[in-house]
Amino acid sequence: MSDTKKHPLEADTQERAFFEGAASSNAKAAYRRAVLRTTGALPSWAERKRAGRKPKAVIKEQA
Repeated sequence: MSDTKKHPLEADTQERAFFEGAASSNAKAAYRRAVLRTTGALPSWAERKRAGRKPKAVIKEQA
């Protein structure tokens, strides 16, 4: 058996659907913060994909 600890919400499909259905990134951030403070970790599906802001879209200049 694996010694790695599994987060209690990892297999909870209702919590995952609630998180993924959040309308804004602010709502997801608030969810992450609450779960992190209460459990000490995040389930894999709630972790940020990449740290920092999304890159701005590059607009090609018209000639």
